[in-house]
Amino acid sequence: MDHLENLDWPVWIARWDRMQERYLAGREERFSTMAHLVRDTQPTAPRILDLGCGTGSVLAALMYAMPLARGTGVDFDPTLLLLAGKRLAPFGDRVQLIEADVRKESWMEGLPTPFDAVVSATALHWLSPSQSSTLYGQR
Repeated sequence: MDHLENLDWPVWIARWDRMQERYLAGREERFSTMAHLVRDTQPTAPRILDLGCGTGSVLAALMYAMPLARGTGVDFDPTLLLLAGKRLAPFGDRVQLIEADVRKESWMEGLPTPFDAVVSATALHWLSPSQSSTLYGQR
């Protein structure tokens, strides 16, 4: 994947964000609401898990809103995780990205636990009812 190092990361992240904004009206407001809910209901330094983190937009909003928070992003797309790594680089070791598919029973292997909050922007609505039920039943 050395050829990906030459990409104009900010351009690709902006393109992804614009595409996602078409799917989810009020996207930034939703991220802000998530940040407020986590900040107002969790410890000062919450451990946050973002399912289907994509390019890291939700985690970025949460990390900016809570300077002591730690985040883990999970996604099955290695290209989106590369973009997330670029977006989230300013947060250093406060953020960890893991390639895993939440549709598989083994997706939690290797995750740091426990978490204080679990968030997701749009990934979970792509799951079938049985996949959702399995995911929600895992600990």
